[in-house]
Order: sequence, then C-alpha cells, then structure tokens
Amino acid sequence: MRGDRKLISYIRKQLDAGYTRGEIVSHLVRSGHRREAAERNFELAILPRTEIARKVIEFLSIVALAALMFWIGFSSNAPFGAVIAGFLPSILSLLFLISVVETKRHVEYSWIMPVVFSAVFLALGLLQAPPFGQMEIGKLTFFNLILSYIFLIIISYPEAYRKEEHSEPKEEERNIEQHLHSIEDKCKAINFVIGRVYRSSNGGTTSMRDDVRIKSEHYNEFDKMVKEGTKDQMIDALDKIGQDLFKLQKTEKEVFGTKMHFLKNLVRDEHGNSRIVDVLARNDNDPVMNYYADALEAYKQIREKIESMK
Repeated sequence: MRGDRKLISYIRKQLDAGYTRGEIVSHLVRSGHRREAAERNFELAILPRTEIARKVIEFLSIVALAALMFWIGFSSNAPFGAVIAGFLPSILSLLFLISVVETKRHVEYSWIMPVVFSAVFLALGLLQAPPFGQMEIGKLTFFNLILSYIFLIIISYPEAYRKEEHSEPKEEERNIEQHLHSIEDKCKAINFVIGRVYRSSNGGTTSMRDDVRIKSEHYNEFDKMVKEGTKDQMIDALDKIGQDLFKLQKTEKEVFGTKMHFLKNLVRDEHGNSRIVDVLARNDNDPVMNYYADALEAYKQIREKIESMK
C-alpha cells in the first residue's frame, strides 16, 4: 500500500507534536484531502512505530518462555522433552497469538484458544496419556493458563498503545469541531456570494470584497486553539469569526465608505443604507440568509460550549 510521502511526513510531525488521529485526519479533510486518503496515509505513517514495537515484544516473549523452560529444566533435572510437554499449552498459545497479530486473522479466538489448549492438556493428563500422565497436571494446567494470558496481554500491548496514543478527540472537542465545520461551510458559501455580488462588473473591487469576506485564517486559528490553546484563547479566536459575521449586519456606507458610490447593477439602497447581508440576499440566488443564520447559530453554540468548559 503506497502513500503520499509528504503527507506521511506531515502526519508524523503532527503526532510528535501531540495531536491525535481524529484531529489530524479532520484537519486533512478540511484542507481538501479525501477522508479515505487521509486515513490510509495515517496508517502508513504510524506503521513503523507499531511494527517495531510488535516485533520486539514478540521476540522478547519467545525469549522469556524459552528462558523459563531452560531454567525449570536445569533446576529440576527433568528431561527437556518432558519440560516442553509441560509447557505445551503456553507454547501453542504463544505461537497462535503471534500468528493472529501478524496475519490479523482469527482475532476473535485470541481469548478462547489458551483455554482450549489448556483444556486439552488437562484432558490428556487425566487420561494418563504419556508423558502427561506423570505430571502434576492440575497445577501445570493452571500455570500454563496464567502464563498464556500474560503473553496475550503483553503481545496485544502495541495495538492497545496505538489506540490510546491516537484516540479520537474528547466529546466536547468533537462537538466543537462539528460546529466549526458548519461555520466553515456556511462562511465559504457566503464568501462565494460576496465574490459574485461585489464583482468588478458591479463596481466592486478586491479591497471591498476583502472588507466583507469572512477570513479563513480566523477559523484556522480557532481550530488550532481548540487543539492547543487555553479557554480564553479559544474564545478570542472564535470572536474573530463572530466579528466577521456581525460585520455583514453593517450597512454598505459603514463598511465601504465613499467606495459604495461606484456600485451598480445591484438591488440596494443607493445611499448605502442597505445592510451587506441584505444586499447579498437580494442579488444572489443562493439562500444567503439561511447560510448566515446557520453560521451565527453555530458561533453562539460553540461559544456557549467553551464557556461551560472547566
């Protein structure tokens, strides 16, 4: 599975900076990347970390089991074949668990197979099948079962670590992020309308359009503050978006000054007493008022959520 090297490098830098999977993927999607591509490149970015951790733990588990078997064999002077037989449930469990982790197959049997192997081992001992009949089968069965589950927990650690390290944002952050998406979508739609209504053919200029546009850097700044800023910093960044939105309630005269005299071909008060948002709504086919109302509502809800945060 091939990925975008620059994107993978960016993701790794963001992980090193402490961002979570949900934060990174959401930011990439908002930046124009397809969610499937963002998820795929995220998996490729973290693959070396989890691969190395998994290999090391698997190797150390095998070494630990081998060392335990040799120690018991030498200390008890038991035949090595008998020692292997006595640890058979643990050996089989360890090999099965490594196979599951490597192939990602039969994961659902991970917790039950140690019990199965131990039960078969116990049955062979109770049936006096050689060499199991000569062992303290009850104690060995219990010992093997405990040892198998220790290996299960240890080998499963890299995956659990991965889930914890790259967990999704907290519920309150996720709610804020959802409302931010709503503001972004509506602000972009309003900006497109501004571009169409105050275009050059209607007497508008770049500076006039910039005066009333809702600036993308403001919600980018707020998005950053949600991830790493304080409560006050989040409110300050959010209020910049609010100020952009409230500016649309001002009249053309208040915002454009004398430049509004050059406007033409628009349904508006010729003296500049029309509100910007009203001019946009009257001169475009998009539901501007709906966009604007939704953006304001999202702004108010986000502010309430931030203020209620501890």
